[in-house]
Amino acid sequence: MKNNLRVIVNFFNYIKDENKNKILYLFLFSLLGSILELFGIALLIPIIAIVTDKSELFINFFYFLNVNLENFPKEQLIIFLLILFVVFSFLKSLILSYITWYRVKNSFSLGVKFSHDLFKEYLKIPYKDYLQKNSSEIIRNIQSEAPKAFQNILLSIITIFVEAIILIGILIILFFIEPVGLVFSGCLLLVITLTYLKVTRNKLIFWGTERLKDDAKAIKFIQQGIHGLREVRIFRIEDWILNSFFKHSKRNADFLSKSNFVHLVSRFWFEFIIIIIMSFVISYYFTIKELSISEVSFILGVFLVSILKLLPSFNKISLSIQQIVSQTPGLELIMRELRNLKNNNFKLFQKTILKKIELKKSIKIENLAFHYKKNNEDKIIIKDASFQIEKGSKFGIFGKSGSGKSTIIDILAGIHIPNKGKVLVDGENISKNSLSWYSQIGYVPQSTYLFDDTIKNNIIFGNKKKEIDNRFLDEIIQKTQLKNLVNSLPDKENTIIGERGQRISGGERQRIGIARALFKEPQILIFDESTASLDAETEKKIIEIIDNISKELTIILVSHKAELIRNCDKVIKLESGEIIFSGNPSDLKLEN
Repeated sequence: MKNNLRVIVNFFNYIKDENKNKILYLFLFSLLGSILELFGIALLIPIIAIVTDKSELFINFFYFLNVNLENFPKEQLIIFLLILFVVFSFLKSLILSYITWYRVKNSFSLGVKFSHDLFKEYLKIPYKDYLQKNSSEIIRNIQSEAPKAFQNILLSIITIFVEAIILIGILIILFFIEPVGLVFSGCLLLVITLTYLKVTRNKLIFWGTERLKDDAKAIKFIQQGIHGLREVRIFRIEDWILNSFFKHSKRNADFLSKSNFVHLVSRFWFEFIIIIIMSFVISYYFTIKELSISEVSFILGVFLVSILKLLPSFNKISLSIQQIVSQTPGLELIMRELRNLKNNNFKLFQKTILKKIELKKSIKIENLAFHYKKNNEDKIIIKDASFQIEKGSKFGIFGKSGSGKSTIIDILAGIHIPNKGKVLVDGENISKNSLSWYSQIGYVPQSTYLFDDTIKNNIIFGNKKKEIDNRFLDEIIQKTQLKNLVNSLPDKENTIIGERGQRISGGERQRIGIARALFKEPQILIFDESTASLDAETEKKIIEIIDNISKELTIILVSHKAELIRNCDKVIKLESGEIIFSGNPSDLKLEN
């Protein structure tokens, strides 16, 4: 229980001030709802008193208020009180409906913001840390665990707060009417409840923790089955994928069903226990206290009306405590993830660019080194690399697969932070102003990532500033030799190309990637093995596009193919993370 409280306290400490205000309003509205519920119960007591011939309690109360009801006919008094009760109940239902809507709407809205905050931190994660993470766990955390943990725990805490006020209010009313029966019943019920919660607590935590693991594994097999569908079919592993998915989904469902069973079944046994307690209390009044039927009827009536509210409140509190216990592993995971991400992430999302980085002379790489942990050992990728790229030049990075070419590009682009050394643009360190540097770079990878959207939107790629500049878009389409493709399609550039561009060829996908990079109007354009997966004829067309645009920009070409970098102004050759050649490509023996 201490761990649950610690996680919840950390959770509330994390919540931003503007969201804390919303949560405060949630609690205030819920408090109003509790008061209305209590007032509704209080209105029933005088009706029960009159019906059971204990009206002197009710009349004496009004004497205290200087109102004389002694000569008022009972029938009319009951009708008046019933009308008052019905009108109040109608107004109470209206107000409680609004409070419930406000509570549910805002708790779900806050859950989405919590999920958004987590997603934002994942987008800021250092790239080498991102490569160590499992995408299925990231998806689970953002889409499922973050909003679910927030909503369920927040709603559970509010429910406990609301129902506890109702519970305490009813108990105070009952204490003034019959203290002995209340103390006996309350103590017995409290002992049974605490015992039940203690018995189920460890199981709920275990089921919640195991459910997280199986949820992530089920998502992993969905991703593998969908993204690797070609390989899945060719290798005939559909059954393995399906069986693995079913295994983890079934375990997930089993843990959920056990948790839900514990949550739901408690109500039946609490009802049974309360019936036994009430039977003992009634027997006590008749046999030991020897009360009259009218006195017992009044006490019994008040107790029964109270139980109609007490039992749901008691069940809701019990269920909410169990919900908090079962959801704590998920919330603890998300809070730990947020804390680690915030500690390790670098600042990509500053609102203003402190100082614009603009390439005027050269990019200078000084004593660059990069490594990462693998199996508790440092895996060295780049060793003490230094070179210079002049503005307006075409610069080549040549080497075998695994020589460190892509890592150098990731460092040049500001994606990786080097363990040692600097990337200086006219003397300005890019790591101190990465957002400005990103705005200067266009990037075309080996396989361009395309959205399930139109050609136009894939080129614009969220660039709102130029979204309406169709003349510039047409110019880019022409320059990247996409015009024939666009003209051949029924909806032209507004044609949807499918997830990952599955409805067009590999060469067309890469040309869209180049168009996207050019639409950004960068100073530097990086081609990272951009033709590696293309056939010779398509590669020739891509090289032609690169040659045409190289007159306008600083081009960085990364390739293991000699023909791609022959026309570069300067080349470096990498081998095992070290630069073994730097100079004119004509001085280097180039072999694929």
